[in-house]
Amino acid sequence: MIKIVRVWAGLLVFAVLPGCTGSPPKAAATPAPATSPAHEPSSTELAPVPGPIPTPALPSGNPWRIDFVGSMPDWRFYDMTATGPRDAWAVGRESGSLEGAPFLVRFDGVSWREQELPADIRSLTDHYVRVAASGPDDAWLFARSNDGRRAFHWNGATWREEPLPPASEDGYGLAVVALGPRDAWAVDGTRSALRWDGRSWRRVRLPAVANSISAVSPGDIWAVGSKAPGPGQPRYPQMAGMHWDGRSWRLVPMPTFRFPDPVPSLAFAVLDSVVALAPDDVWASGKHDYDAHGESDDEPEPESVLLHWDGDRWRRVASPASEDCCLWMISDGAGGLFLKGDLDEYSGWRRTGRSFTPVEQVPYVFGSEDSSLIVGSMAAAPGTGPLWMAGYADAGRYGERPVIVRYR
Repeated sequence: MIKIVRVWAGLLVFAVLPGCTGSPPKAAATPAPATSPAHEPSSTELAPVPGPIPTPALPSGNPWRIDFVGSMPDWRFYDMTATGPRDAWAVGRESGSLEGAPFLVRFDGVSWREQELPADIRSLTDHYVRVAASGPDDAWLFARSNDGRRAFHWNGATWREEPLPPASEDGYGLAVVALGPRDAWAVDGTRSALRWDGRSWRRVRLPAVANSISAVSPGDIWAVGSKAPGPGQPRYPQMAGMHWDGRSWRLVPMPTFRFPDPVPSLAFAVLDSVVALAPDDVWASGKHDYDAHGESDDEPEPESVLLHWDGDRWRRVASPASEDCCLWMISDGAGGLFLKGDLDEYSGWRRTGRSFTPVEQVPYVFGSEDSSLIVGSMAAAPGTGPLWMAGYADAGRYGERPVIVRYR
């Protein structure tokens, strides 16, 4: 079973506008007031209207359908995971701010239903919660507090906090892969990983910085990120790939990236996503870029990078996305790869062989051009189950609503 969670900072919520009604009858004329009338707020100044709203129907023949629209305005999804066609989770928070209240929903094969969060998560000031799961009786929520990260485990009946060891470095995100009740890994943009053995979490040293992690099996796990340059490489961070064989982590050679002289300041080559589909079919994406843009009139072009592991070595593959963006990647749930352009909310592709096929875009959720789905996360049920995207869309006077759409 393949599980992947990468570090995303997204929000997922959808809402739908009800159909228009006929014009109201005209009121009888009344005398003009003796004084100037008070200012009447426009629709854009009014507070969003809370409560359920009708789920819109997408155009006939479109492969996407709307699965869920939240009842609260200005809530957004930003992470999700799926363990099967009848079990998936999505987490978000109010208004997209760190202080916004978090919320959790779960799919049971019929519908998405709001779930009770652990009380300790609701009391945190930073509600940027992550979710991962391997099955109906094995799920994790990760949150950050002033004292560091917190982890909560679902055993099928209750949530229980499982203490995490102190961090030796300050990580900037979190990616988790859950393989079973006694096996889970997490990386957070540092040179150490967290490992769960069924009893406790402990830290494991890594050979490089890891931003993302994915597994084919407990003895075949990949993590990607960046490392210091080696002999003969440009003097700036290079892409790193690390493999776990069930006993230890080791660095695996990656292509070298270099800008022509003069090399721009603060250059880097980094991988931020990995999807392990099979021992000879692993994908990684990232970017070759620099932070000091605008220092020269003749700057090199930054580039998105897509790499593939064929069981022997890593090779670069032409990306279907524009060259100036990154890629979001997940398993499509059926042995293939699903890609989405990070800076283009409309583009998506599937790879089921040697080529990428465009996926029809999600229509405007509420019909208007302002109601595009802003995606925060994606997940696919292993096997032949559905593929979901979660985020939010603008429902006009009903505010931004959390939305989940389904493909297939």
